[in-house]
Amino acid sequence: MKLIEKLVNIILNFTFIIVILLIMLIIYSYIQLNILKQEYNTFFGFSIFNISSGSMKETIQIDDIIIIKEEDSLNNGDIITFFQDDQIITHRIIEVLDDGNFITKGDANNSKDSKVYKQNVIGKVIKIIPKGGVWIKVFSDSKVITCICITLIFIGITIKNNEEEDTKKRKRNRNHFSGFLKNVRGNLINDKKKKEKKE
Repeated sequence: MKLIEKLVNIILNFTFIIVILLIMLIIYSYIQLNILKQEYNTFFGFSIFNISSGSMKETIQIDDIIIIKEEDSLNNGDIITFFQDDQIITHRIIEVLDDGNFITKGDANNSKDSKVYKQNVIGKVIKIIPKGGVWIKVFSDSKVITCICITLIFIGITIKNNEEEDTKKRKRNRNHFSGFLKNVRGNLINDKKKKEKKE
C-alpha cells in the first residue's frame, strides 16, 4: 500500500510540474503575442509552431509540432520556416541562390515557392513532434486545466487523509502494545511478589 501511495505521489508531483510548466508557457506565449505584439513566440532562439497545412505531408503532418532553431548556415534539403505574403510557411530548401536567398518547395506541392529572402527566415526545423499540436490544443483549454488542477487537489487531499489515518492507526497500535507490555510487566511483578510472600 505504501509503495502504491509513493508511486501515486511521484506521478502527481510530475503531473503537477508539467501542468505548471504548461501554464507558464501559455502565459509567456500570451505576453509575447498579445502584449509585446510579436508575430510568433521565441524561447532563447527556439520557436515552436503547429502545422496547419498538408504542404509537407510526406515529412510533416497536420497537427504535428515543429521546433525551430535560428540558424545562420542553411543548405539544400534543410526544412525552414519563413515569412512570405504575411504567412508563416514551413517548406524545404531546394536551391540556395548566389545572393544568399533561397528557393523552397513543399514536399507535397507540385510547384516551387517564390524567392525566400534570408531576412524572412525564422529558422531551421530541428525536431518534429507527431500530433503534438493535439496535446497543446487540449492543454491550452482552460476547462481541461481547471479539471486537472481540481483532480490533483482532490487526489492530494485523499492521500493526505490516508496518511493521517495510517499515522493514527500506528499510534493506536503503539498504545495497545505499550498497554500490553505494562500488563505483562505488572503480572510478572505480581507473580514475583506472590512467590516472595510464600517463601
